[in-house]
This record gives sequence, structure tokens and C-alpha cells, in this order.
Amino acid sequence: MGAKISPQSSLNKVIYQENEDIEKLKLPYNLDRILKRKNIKSIGKFFKVKRKRLLRIKGIGKKYSWLLMKRKQTIVVNYRKDIPKVSNDVNKYPQEEIFKHLDLPNEIFMDDPIDILGFPTRVENALKNQGIETIGEFNETPLTKIMKFRNIGPKSLDFFEQVQKQIADKNPKSFKNGDVSNQISFFDIAQEEQISKDLLIQLLIERAGNDRSIDIIKRRFGFGSGEKQTLDEIGKDYGITRERVRQIQERSIQKIKHPSTKGRSTVISIINDIFQKNQFIISDSEADYLIREVFNTSKFDGSSFLDMISELGWIQKNKIGDVSFYATNDLKPTLSLIMTDVYMLLKTNTTMVSLEKIIENITSSYKKYSENFDLKIIIKRICSLDPRIEEKMPERYTLYGLHSRTNIWSSLIKEVLEKEGEPLHFTDITNSVNDMFSNTDNNHIDVRRLHSILIENNIFSHSGVKGTYGLTE
Repeated sequence: MGAKISPQSSLNKVIYQENEDIEKLKLPYNLDRILKRKNIKSIGKFFKVKRKRLLRIKGIGKKYSWLLMKRKQTIVVNYRKDIPKVSNDVNKYPQEEIFKHLDLPNEIFMDDPIDILGFPTRVENALKNQGIETIGEFNETPLTKIMKFRNIGPKSLDFFEQVQKQIADKNPKSFKNGDVSNQISFFDIAQEEQISKDLLIQLLIERAGNDRSIDIIKRRFGFGSGEKQTLDEIGKDYGITRERVRQIQERSIQKIKHPSTKGRSTVISIINDIFQKNQFIISDSEADYLIREVFNTSKFDGSSFLDMISELGWIQKNKIGDVSFYATNDLKPTLSLIMTDVYMLLKTNTTMVSLEKIIENITSSYKKYSENFDLKIIIKRICSLDPRIEEKMPERYTLYGLHSRTNIWSSLIKEVLEKEGEPLHFTDITNSVNDMFSNTDNNHIDVRRLHSILIENNIFSHSGVKGTYGLTE
């Protein structure tokens, strides 16, 4: 095994057929014999062998496994049956011959499926598994990234490079309705054309893929019913595992997030405008009517839509109990960080804290962000929205949890839930607790105070249905 393997230049790759004998590679005799003993007799099988397997073969070791991998880089294997056999004489038959089968239509679009490119089934499936289903997505994905996909190796890079060149020569349009700028302006004048804005949302959801993927996205984010379904619930209906449902959801999110998605820029612009008009933060209850109003739809809850948008990474979200809050990504520091700081400041003070003092303490930590946002407005907005915070007097705040009667209310809430034996909406719990007393002001608990107790006390837990709580034990 002392013979050397001299890899050829990658510019002079030799083309072999899949079933050709490994002897054609002219490997050292001992290496040739070892590989054949392991049933690696054809060039096609040799090309598919990974270095990890070579290292386990007795007689090869690290040195020769590395040399064999180098040798693999000097060859091209034809796996497609419809490509005629090409001579190994590269000078006589130039490399472009292997792309003769690529017959693109005269007019192609960036949202056309990659099926029209005529890739081998293995390659096509490998691309689709990574969320690359259109020509636009394929053309925008770097070859160095494609090379890392499962079932795609260096041998495919030259082929992909030629395909991308041919696509560029066709000068494809971005969408079948025109280029990107035309597509966006088409939606910007939707009202003039009497086209409902809910078409934008429909386009986003349909980008998820097939009917099953669309259904999973709708059910996971609660489109229609407003109630999100678990991975197990959806998996049971489709006869697949919860992990498979999670994979489909993740892949669908990546497709929707892709820059080639129709209406994407317009939806982001509309959402940012909503935040601008509402002091950069909105709660889920506000979202329900704001999104419906702006997008002219009543088919789903606005909070369900913003949950999906936050999953796409286009906005930020912070959840407290069963209440969700949304903010533009431009808000720095993050929404969750500001809300936590405000809460902790109030928690460390047993007396009421003025808005002025809260602003003074919080803004001192985030002076570098004050140029982009008026943190005074942000903090005041948080104090009015956070269900744990009580405004005892105008612009003077404390936490509901610091109230002297909190433990008494907690006991009564527990009693109501034990009696019912099932989770209840916090408004129903409030009514039941108040029914225990005579209608006097001293023995009355308002809805927001009771809601804050459910959120902060560990003996209560959110059931998964919006606004509904039960006992932890």
C-alpha cells in the first residue's frame, strides 16, 4: 500500500457511469482489493461512500481515507438514465454535454416550481426537504449552503451552477403577475381595485405548501377557532407523530418567511404602521380588533395572526400568563426586558411608585436607546397593559400581588375551582367569588385583580384555552 494516489485537478474532472468497475479509477492494488472485499465494486458505490465508513475499514485508516476522498473530488458520476454515456475524454466531450437534457421553457417565473428544472428525484426531494420549492428560492440559495444538504454533495455543484446560469440567461420574471415592484404596488392599491386585504394573509398562509401544511399552520396558531391545538392533537388526526407535526410546522414557517413570498413586504409594512399608531405595543385583545379592522376580515383572531408573525421573526412577543403583548422589532431593549424591569421595580417597593420615578429608574439604564424611542411613552403603555400592575391613583402604580387581601382572594378562588372541578374563564371565577359576599364595595374583587392573582400564584395554571385557568394540582 505504498503507492501514492495523485488527485487530478478539479478543473479536469472525469465523467464515469454509475455501474462502471472501480478498476477504472486505477487505485493502488491493495486499496482496490480492500474496497471490493467490502462490496464497493462500482464507481457509483465508491462515490457514495463517506469518510466515516472508510475509517472503519481495516487497512485504510486516516491517511488513505483522506486520499480516497480527494480522489472522489476528481470524478463526476452520471446517475440519470436519460443522459447518454459520455466519453472520459474531457477534451473531446466538454463538460457542458451533461447539461443537454436541461430544457427550460422559453418563459419562466421565480415562483415556478423547481419540478420544471428536471432534477433527479433524489436531488429534487433533497431541495424540497430544505424548503426550496420554487425557482426563486433555488436561485437565491448559495451553492455552498446547498452542498451541505443531505443527499447533495460536491458532485452536484457544477450541475447546479450551470442550471443557475441558464435560469439567469432566461431573465425570469419575479412573479407571474410581473416583477417584485409591480407585485407590491398591486397590493398597495388594493382598496382602489376593491381587492380585500385579507388576500394578503391568505397568500402568506398558502405559502406553507400543501393542504396538510396549511391546515397544520392554521390549527397550531388558532386561525378560525382562536384556540391553538397541540402537536399531539394534530398528529393524532393525521396519524403521524408529534415530532413530524413539529417538523412540518417548522418547514412551513421557513417557506412563509422566505423573501420570495408574495405580499410579504406589504404585510410587514402594514403591521409596522399599526404599531406606530398604537405607541409601539399592543395586547392580544387589542390585536383582535385592530388586525380585523385593518385587514378587513373577521375570519380569525388578530392575536392568532400576530402569533404567527412573531414566529416568523417579523415582530417580538412577550407572554404573561395567558396574555400576549406584541411590539415592533425596532423596539430596543426588548419588550420582555422592559416589562420585567418595570415589574421588578414595583415588586421591590411596598408602597405606590409614581410614573415619574419608574421612568427615571428605567430610562437611566437604557439611555442609548432613548434616541430611537420615547421610553416614557413605552413605560406608561406597559403600566396600563400589564395585568399584574394596578393604578391605585392617577400615574401611581403598585402590584396587585402586594395587596393585603391577596391570600384571602387566592383561597376563595381555589375553593371555586375545587367546587367546579374543571378550569374556568377568569371572568366566571370573578363572578363566582363575588357571589360569595353581599354586594358591598368592601367585599368585591374586580376582574383585573383576580386575573393577576391567577397569573402570579403557582397554585393556579393556565389551561391552554385563552383566559381559562385551573388548579395546578
